[in-house]
Amino acid sequence: MNYKKSTGCRMARIGAAFGMEVVAWSPNLTQERADAAGARLAGSPIRKLS
Repeated sequence: MNYKKSTGCRMARIGAAFGMEVVAWSPNLTQERADAAGARLAGSPIRKLS
């Protein structure tokens, strides 16, 4: 898959062009892919219950 053409990557570039801090999360998103898209990888939105 070409990640540079993905919808999320395109949206990250648009947000960055407007000076936004781009934060992304996906169960399949790696730090490498987030870096390539210019986004900061967020932690999991799922809170661990103890």
